Amino acid sequence: MIWLANTSDFDYAVLDLRTKFSVFLFALIFSTSPLISGKEFRNLMLVHALTVFIATIIGVYRYYNTDSVDFRNFSPYISHIRFALNICIAVFTFIYYTYYSEKYFSLSHGVKQGISVIFSILAGWLIVFLILMQSFTGLLIIGFVVFIGFIRYLFSSSISKSVKITILILTVGIPLAGIVFLYNSYNQYTSRPGIDFSKLERTTNRGNEYIHDTIVYGIENGKWTGLYICEKEMREAWNKRSNMKYDSLDGNGFYVSSTVIRYLTSMELRKDLDGINALTDEDVSNIEKGIATTESLKGFGVKSRLNTIFFELMRYRTEGEIKGSSMIQRYELLKNSTYIIYDNFFTGVGTGDVPNAFRQQLHKSDSPLKDTRMRSHNQYLSLFVHLVYWDSFCA
Repeated sequence: MIWLANTSDFDYAVLDLRTKFSVFLFALIFSTSPLISGKEFRNLMLVHALTVFIATIIGVYRYYNTDSVDFRNFSPYISHIRFALNICIAVFTFIYYTYYSEKYFSLSHGVKQGISVIFSILAGWLIVFLILMQSFTGLLIIGFVVFIGFIRYLFSSSISKSVKITILILTVGIPLAGIVFLYNSYNQYTSRPGIDFSKLERTTNRGNEYIHDTIVYGIENGKWTGLYICEKEMREAWNKRSNMKYDSLDGNGFYVSSTVIRYLTSMELRKDLDGINALTDEDVSNIEKGIATTESLKGFGVKSRLNTIFFELMRYRTEGEIKGSSMIQRYELLKNSTYIIYDNFFTGVGTGDVPNAFRQQLHKSDSPLKDTRMRSHNQYLSLFVHLVYWDSFCA
C-alpha cells in the first residue's frame, strides 16, 4: 500500500492488492486460530495425499483419452508445476504413514502391515507419475529432501564412523552421477557427425533436387536434420496421406512441415516421397498430434523430456525461438526481471506498474515474449521489481 505512491496504474494496483490481501487474510486467520491437534493434522495430510492420488488417476485417464500428447494433460484442474508440488507433499505423507501406521491405527498387526505396504506403493506410484508427467521440478525437490533427510539421519545415528563415511560417499555420488548423465546426454544429443558433401546424392529417385542444409535446421539427437530434404515431394506425398495439410499446424501448434522433417530424421529416413510413404498410419497420426521424434515414444518420460529440453535450448541459442518451452521462457523472464531491478534498484516500479514495466522491458530487449503479457513468473522477483531493495530483501 505504501508503494502506491510510486504507481501510475491504479487499476492494476487495486487488483494486485486485492489478490495479496486474500493471502494475508488467510495467514492472519490461520495463525490466530486455535491449534489443531496432532491427530487432526495427520488426518488432514492423509486426506490431501489420497486426494492427490485420485487426481493422478484422473490425469492418466485424461492423457490417454485425448488426441494431444502434451504432458501437461497429466495435470487435472491445476497447473503442472503446482500439481507437482502437491505430489511432493503427498509422497512424504505416504512415506510417513508407511513407517508410523503401527502407531496411529487401532487395528490388528497384520492389517497395519498391509496398510503400510499400500502406503509405500502409493508413494512409489506418485514418484512414477512425476516421471510420466516429466516434472523435473518435482523429482529434484524429492531428491533434495531425501538427500538432506538422509544426511541428517546419518550423522544422528549410532552406526560406526567408517560406515557413515561409506554411505556419505555413496549418497554424494548419486547426484554427481546424475550430473555426469546430464552432461553425457547433452553431448550425445548435440554431437555433430562428419559429412562429406561430395558423396551426398543431389537428386531423389524421381530426379527432384535435394537440399542439404547444416545451418538452418542444425542437429537433433546426433543427426543432421537438414540433409536430404525435398519439400516438393514431401508436400505432395503428405497431403495424400493426411487430412492435416503440410503447411498447417499440428496438435502442438507447430507447422506440420517441420514436425514431418524432424520425425523422418529421427527414423533416419530421407525427407522425400519415399520417406513419407515409409511412414505407417500410426506414424502419420503421431505427426498430426505434434509428436516430432520417435524417441519421445520410447520408455519413461525423463529421457524424452531431456531431449525436448535440449532441442528447445538449441533452438533458443540459434534462432531465439522459445515458443512452447516453459523452461526457456522462465529464463527469458528471469533475465528481463534483473534488467528491471537494475534500472529501478532503490525505488522499484510501484505496486501497480509491474505489467507496464515488463511490457516496456520486453520490447526494449526485443524479447520473443514482447507481444505477451508475461511477467517474472516468480513471486520473489515480482516483489523485488515493484518494491524497494531493502523491503523485498527483508520480505
